[in-house]
Parts: sequence; structure tokens; C-alpha cells
Amino acid sequence: MALVREVGDIMLLTDLNIERSYRSNKNNMIKDFYNPTLSVATSYKRAVGYFTISSLINASQGLSNLISNGGTVQIIASPKLSEEDINTINLGYRMKFDVILDAMIREFNNIESENVKQKLNYIATLIADNRLDIKIALMDDYGAYHEKFGIIEDALNNKIMFTGSMNETNNGQYTNFESFVVFKSWDKESNEYVKEYELDFNDLWENKTNRLDVQAFPEALKNKLLEYRKSNYIPEQSIDSNVEDVNYLVNDMEYPLLPKWFNPRPYQDDAVNSWCDNNYRGLLSMATGTGKTLTGLYGVTRLWNDLQKLAIVIVCPYQHLVEQWVEDVKAFNLSPVICYSKYSNWRERVYRKVKLFNYGTINNFTLVTTNATFSTKEMQDFLGNVNGDILLVVDEAHNAGTTSMKKCLDDKYKYRLGLSATPKRFRDEENTKFIFDYFGGEVYSFDLERAINEGYLTKYYYYPHKVRLTDEEQEEYNQLSLKIAQNIKEINGRVVINDYAKNLLIKRSKLVAGASNKLVELRKLMSQYSNRNYILVYCGATKTTDESDGSEERQIRKVCQILWNEYGIKNRKFTAEETPDERAEIIEMFSDGTDLQAIVAIKCLDEGVNIPAIQHAFILASSTDPKEFIQRRGRVLRLYKGKEFAYIHDFVTIPNMDENSTKSSLVESELKRVYEFNFLAENSEQGEDFINELLETYNIDRENIVDARDKYNIGGLIDEE
Repeated sequence: MALVREVGDIMLLTDLNIERSYRSNKNNMIKDFYNPTLSVATSYKRAVGYFTISSLINASQGLSNLISNGGTVQIIASPKLSEEDINTINLGYRMKFDVILDAMIREFNNIESENVKQKLNYIATLIADNRLDIKIALMDDYGAYHEKFGIIEDALNNKIMFTGSMNETNNGQYTNFESFVVFKSWDKESNEYVKEYELDFNDLWENKTNRLDVQAFPEALKNKLLEYRKSNYIPEQSIDSNVEDVNYLVNDMEYPLLPKWFNPRPYQDDAVNSWCDNNYRGLLSMATGTGKTLTGLYGVTRLWNDLQKLAIVIVCPYQHLVEQWVEDVKAFNLSPVICYSKYSNWRERVYRKVKLFNYGTINNFTLVTTNATFSTKEMQDFLGNVNGDILLVVDEAHNAGTTSMKKCLDDKYKYRLGLSATPKRFRDEENTKFIFDYFGGEVYSFDLERAINEGYLTKYYYYPHKVRLTDEEQEEYNQLSLKIAQNIKEINGRVVINDYAKNLLIKRSKLVAGASNKLVELRKLMSQYSNRNYILVYCGATKTTDESDGSEERQIRKVCQILWNEYGIKNRKFTAEETPDERAEIIEMFSDGTDLQAIVAIKCLDEGVNIPAIQHAFILASSTDPKEFIQRRGRVLRLYKGKEFAYIHDFVTIPNMDENSTKSSLVESELKRVYEFNFLAENSEQGEDFINELLETYNIDRENIVDARDKYNIGGLIDEE
């Protein structure tokens, strides 16, 4: 910041360390030039090609001091027009001045920030008191007024004149790469330039410049601005002046702040306290539906209160989760930059945020991005340039063990918060260890059993249904199992499986998921649900054969047809194929409970999608990964008005009755899910009978199926889906 020397009670331009030139690569135009010079000035004259109200707000701290010095501001400018505005003028549809007036008034639309409104109140008061005057410069042909210079004068008539590329716009002052040179009246060689430009400005102000028509500030625009004037105003020195959002839709006093409606639950307090006590690092393992996002933002707020300067980076596996986080982030008084492919300008905005943060103009910025975008070199380069503390928040933190994510998780993120209902990676001890080590261990756990018992999730009934493979399916299953066994080797005590066998495992898994008798069982159950709402059917990403007509097609498509054609159940599929807008429409219709009775999904609901109205779940297909089936159950257990219990129907695939070793391994795999679901069910005794029958029939040791309750690294090969 420029140095200011006091002489009595008078501060002068000659007391400032004013540079000969200013460039965006080395200067913050507002902090280094505008605010210091205007703070000691008594007069500011500016002639500029493009002008927006945002430039006044950005420099309002300096303007405040200038006004308190008894000073005045005179601005001559041409408004910034859109391409549509220019076309309208060129085609002669409307008078040029009318179009310009509309363009300037547009700046005042959609202003939401109370802080910005207070600043506009301040500026409106200056205009009303004749201390700030603006005139509009129009060309007498179709050209544009593009001049850019300014004159600043202090109480002893010292003056500086500056001229260069910068417009009086938000982009000019913050975003663009700009430069200008400065001439000082107390410098003999520069004084002639100052005098010449002052005469030019006076001619402009008096409308004596050829080819230009300089008009008074439009009355309609003045009236629009005066709408923000109140009977009193806060002195500008007490208002935070770090405004940098072009459309003023951002609260310029941006920092994490708890919403008034947010009252942390006891377990959320405990979770955040544990994280804080672990030096703001750690994994929070919290059951689906217990408010991980709000708990995370509560932690963000606690860290901000301690540091007062913080960059926040929130990473989510999917785009729909980014959008959900953004809504909650905004509720905590933050205006995040959304970073993924849909938002083409995210690079420009991140660059600007980092620059402002490094200059000290802002003390906080927040990014919400996908795993894919976060993992790009471009994003990592941006974040590598941050001079200050960064908090990294990773949602569904079990995904942080992938190769692309691991390479980005380094020491530049001093503070780390991982959130997941299932932080351990299935059959991946090495990367699970990496996740736990990087985040600083699991510092708090709030499991499903406790959440249900304490009333934060809905109690549920669980109904497993046996579905037998057909003879043809059993034969194919046996052949696949034989080929898989032939491509498995044990090397140094470790089981190694080649890529061919991995593909066979996936194929076998799809065979189990698409067992044709699942449609037979579904028809039996759906005959009782034709008049019910809030139904969810989980399908596999596979094809299935309908034994009723021999047709083969995608399981999800066939289920949708059965629900509507045979039982009149209004339904929509919910997959990766639907756009975000379509998904939002589906959720709204479903939650309303009138226009849509059922949602038919594949994997897209597994992580993060919040549809608490779901009451009846039918799980046709599920992988052996506990992460998946635990999160699927969580989708159904969220609290909702009028929802006393949830009901889960689980389609359990079993072989036909011919005896061989591969059949018992299939049942054992399915029973791990059944045991976990049944453990907390209201009707667990009924489920125990189902489990015991299959254990006895297929000669399975109970100990082999109980480890999924708290051990997600189950021994074996790979996730078969």
C-alpha cells in the first residue's frame, strides 16, 4: 500500500509514493492507486470511454475520504453497450440516447446484496447533495467515445493526471490486464501534460469538444439511483469496500456465517469439535441423511472464525452434487465459483479470485468443483498460486483414493475435511490407508444405528425375496465362474486376477443383477402398489429377459413398462441420461405425491441426491460393495412429513437347487447385504428366519456374512459391478 505522511491535519498527493506507471501484473488498481490518491484529494475529474456504477462502488472507500475533505467528483463517460444495444442503434429502431439510458438502468436490476444497497444509498446521497456529478458523452455519428484519462487534485492544488487503457468498469479495475501512466504537476516536465489535459476536460464538461455531445446525467437514471437513497446512511469508512462481483449479486462482505435457521444438532457439534481439536483435519463418517454437508459448512465457519483469511475448495464426485453444495454454501453467506464444464467462465473467475486474495483485497473465496475438474493441471496450477491458507473439503471422500485424485492431494492444502458415510474403500486397503493418512484419520463417526435410534432417520421394515436363477442362467453362471477361477493366481500370498477375468466378473455380476425371475417377483409385489406413491425401484445396468414374452432389453426400460402398462403406476427413470433440469423436475413431481408415483433408477441416486419422500424401495440389483447398498438404504431413510416408517424389498439372487461350490459363494455374497439390512430392521426376527434358512441350505458359516457391518475392506478380488 502507498505510504502517507501527515502534515498537521492535511494529507497531500505529494506525500504519496505514486509510481510513474501501474500495470495489472504488479499492481492492484483499487488498493494501490485509487483509494490512496482519492483519500487525500479534494477533486476528481474523470473522462473515460466505458463507465459502470460498479467502478464507483469499488473505489468508494477513497471517494468517501475525498468527500469528507470537502471534495467533488466529476465524471464524463460513455456507457457500456451490449451487441444487441449497438444493433438496435445501427438499425435505427430507437433513438441512441434511449438505448444508452436503458443500458445504464440495467445495471440496477437484480441487486440483492444489502451491503451493495447501502453503498448505492451512499452514492445516491452524494448525487442528491451535488457532490458527485456525472455527464454522458455521445458521438455525433455512430462512433463511440473511447478516451481514458483522469485528474486528481489535493487541498494545495497539487495534481496528478493519469491516462491509459483502463475503463471505469469492474473488469477494467479487477479482471482485465490494464496499464496507465501518471503525470505529476510538481514534476516540471510532467506539469505541461497535466495542464493540457485539464483544459481538455473543462472543454468536455462545458460541451465544447468537436464531434461530441456531452449531456447531463439522465434524469431517469438519477431517479433510478435515488431509489436506493434512505433517510440516513452508514459512513463509507465503516462499510467493507471489497466488491468485485460484476452484477452485485454477491454479498461483498463475504465470509462464512452460520444461517439464522441453522441450529447444530448435538452430534454435529461433537463432529466439528473433534475436527477442530485435530488441527482442522480429519474424516467425518456420518450416515447418509444425517446432514454431512451442513456439518461440513459448520466446520468451515469455525475455521474461518479462527483464521479470518481462508480459501475454501469443495470437491464433489458428480455435477449434481456440486449444484446441491452450491445451494447450501450460499446459505452460509458465501458466493462460490462453480467449476466444471457447464460453466465456461470458471477459469477467468478463479484467476480473478486468486489474484484478489493474494493482493489482500478479499480475505475469502470459495470454489465448488467436481473431482474431474479438480484433478486437472489447470485447476491445480490456479490453486498452487494461492498465497495463504486453503481448506480442502472432499465430499464422498472414499472417492479420493483414485489415481487422478491422489496425485492432487498434496501439502498445499493445510486444512482438510473429508466427508463420507462409508470412508473405507471396498477391497482396497492400500488406498483406504492413503485416504485416512492424508485427512488425518477418522475423527468422528455417527453411524446409522445411532441415527435411527435418536430419531434423525426413519425406522424401517426389511423384506428379502428369494429370486432363483433359471437353468440357462445357472449354466452361464457356472461357465463364467470356471473361467474366472482359471485366470486367478496366487503370487507371494496375494491373489492376482488378470484383466480378462475382471471382465468376466463384471459379466457375471450383470447376469446376477438381470436375473429374469426378478421381473416375476416384481409383478407379484407391484400388484399391491398400484395406488401408492413414493416408490423407488433400483435396477442394474444390464439387460434382462422377460419370461412372459421372451423379450430381452434393458432392465430399467422393462421395469418402467411393467409399472405403467400392467399396473398403471406413473413413473420416470432417473439415470445419468437425464439433464439436471429434468432431474429437478422428476424430484419435484415425485415429492408432490400426485403426478408421479415411482422413480426407477440405476446408480445415479447412490451418492448425494436428496429425495426424502421415498418410502418404498425395491432393490432389484446391487453390487457386493457395502458402500453402495448402505448408501442406497440411506436414500430411503430420510425424514419426511407423514413418513413414519420406510419399507425395503430386497431381491436376493440364489442358484437353483443343484449342488456345487460356486452357488454357495453367490449366496454368501448376497447374504452379507441381507444381514446388514436386517440388523437394524423393525422386523429383524422375520429376516433372521430367511438368513438361517439360506445358511443351512448352502452350508455357509454365519461369521462369513457379518463383517460388512463395520468392515468395508472385505476379503476378495474386486467389486463385481
